Amino acid sequence: MTTFNNLVDCSGLTNELDTRSTITVFIPSNEAFDDAGVSFDDHDSDYTRIAAQQVRGLVVPGLVGYTPYLYNGQTLSTLNGSHLTVEIKGHDFVVGGAQIVKPNIILSNGVAHIADKVCYFRILIWMLLTWRLLGQAISWC
Repeated sequence: MTTFNNLVDCSGLTNELDTRSTITVFIPSNEAFDDAGVSFDDHDSDYTRIAAQQVRGLVVPGLVGYTPYLYNGQTLSTLNGSHLTVEIKGHDFVVGGAQIVKPNIILSNGVAHIADKVCYFRILIWMLLTWRLLGQAISWC
């Protein structure tokens, strides 16, 4: 969870998440971040804005979603307005295309689940890289 914690710190959302009454968080594992080639060590303003959107896309407010309370086909609304769909395949829970590999980690204000993939982040990282390249191209003109 180190990479995710760095992302939360970088995005400046620690207080917002800590003070919510109830949340469910779907956290990609450190290995999932590594496999996706995602790193969160930058602190420029574009990066911080995108990091905040990414964190919000993994947090479901107003729900303490322990796996026994999740059901197949359930749609969960995240803090950034996106939606994650729950799929149950045998004994496996898949949320937003990522399998939960370590469920039901108790938080002071909810629950977290560790997932095996970074799905949502790839699109936003691509957007950040594109913006940076466009910014460089514009500065070269």
